[in-house]
Amino acid sequence: MDEKKTILVVDDDLFVREVLIGFLEQEGFATIEASAPEVALRVLQVHSPDLILLDIRMPGMDGFELCRRLKQLEATRRIPVIFISAMQEIEDRCGAFRAGGVDYIMKPFHEAEVLARVRTHLSLCQVDDLKQEIRERVQVEAALRQNETKLQALYQQLQAQSVELQKAHGYLEQRVAQRTQELTDSLQSLKAETAERVRAVEALREKEQLLLQQSRHAAMGEMINNIAHQWRQPLNSLGLLVQQTLVFHEFGQVNQQYLEENAAQCMNLIRHMSQTVEDFRNFFKPDKEKMRFELSEVLRKTLSLADGSLKGRQITVEVAAGDQPSVDGYPNEFSQAVLNILINARDAFIERCVQPARIAVGIAAQEGRAVVTITDNAGGIEAGIIDKIFDPYFTTKGPQQGTGVGLFMSKTIIERNMGGSLTVCNVEGGAQFRIEMPLPAGGQGA
Repeated sequence: MDEKKTILVVDDDLFVREVLIGFLEQEGFATIEASAPEVALRVLQVHSPDLILLDIRMPGMDGFELCRRLKQLEATRRIPVIFISAMQEIEDRCGAFRAGGVDYIMKPFHEAEVLARVRTHLSLCQVDDLKQEIRERVQVEAALRQNETKLQALYQQLQAQSVELQKAHGYLEQRVAQRTQELTDSLQSLKAETAERVRAVEALREKEQLLLQQSRHAAMGEMINNIAHQWRQPLNSLGLLVQQTLVFHEFGQVNQQYLEENAAQCMNLIRHMSQTVEDFRNFFKPDKEKMRFELSEVLRKTLSLADGSLKGRQITVEVAAGDQPSVDGYPNEFSQAVLNILINARDAFIERCVQPARIAVGIAAQEGRAVVTITDNAGGIEAGIIDKIFDPYFTTKGPQQGTGVGLFMSKTIIERNMGGSLTVCNVEGGAQFRIEMPLPAGGQGA
């Protein structure tokens, strides 16, 4: 990591504290220690660590209560808390997460596991900070757009004034030569000022283009979050395999066959994680030219990219492919358009707390056109705004949650870049987005 991160270790066992602090500092982390939750509260009034390692069973206040208090304070609620405890009951682990913890490590712990989880949650915090920075930049861009509108109105007003001054100049030229000269000088000065304002307006228009880039950055933040979801399970599995090796070694059960099987499982997990990164990298490659691609295959890859984000919020996706049509276009752009629609549905589920949350994806060929439908059960779109959701900058989420360009970009990609159509309507229980694109000759698969 670029800057030295600080870890607060809270445990009433001096030996445990010394062991944790020893290998954390050896890995380049700064550390602070506290022997009890009450001591930790006093320490946090002075220091602001990047992460807290917290025991549960301690004299006086326990770790659960300390974590709950920290999550209620503005100064400490964003600090990730990882519980380290010998308590093995499922209820204890669930209690750790209910209290606000982000992870749970069993004692006796392994140095590599602790370091891996610490680094993972510090990285997730950096992702959250990046999202916050992007939201702040979006707010700045919104303010710049308001200023651009005002300058455009002022420019039109100045143009009208320029025309009136030119008429006055012709009339006064016949009346008073001296006055004509004065007005000529004034007109030249006004033209210079107008030209300067025009340049300012053009500069603001260039900044408007940056907003679309910010939208791409927001998509990158979403992808980084999905990578974190995709990697969490294989990382946990790798940790369990490492712990299992230590246990088997203690009981003398490690032989050549066991090592080969264990190594094979580890390599399968590593290959899965590597393929995940490759899939996300391919998503951001720009399409150079149109190509023929199968809709079902691109949709499968798109759903794979969003899998962690959707499953993490208990959203079920069902795919029904009655046909296997192919179309001509830009597969990565099409994937981005679909991903924007899926993210829009996910945000609607979160906002309305819908359970169970379901998304149905349908693929078919109808009357010479490939048709993709994406249907959710999030309650539908209000009648007053359904005709506006594809407008640029239109959003119901507020400046902190959305820029209003996601669905606008999806419609632009499908209709302008790929010659298709993207529409939306309310169906029973939710909304349905419908993508239609012309089938090329031979585009209908078996």
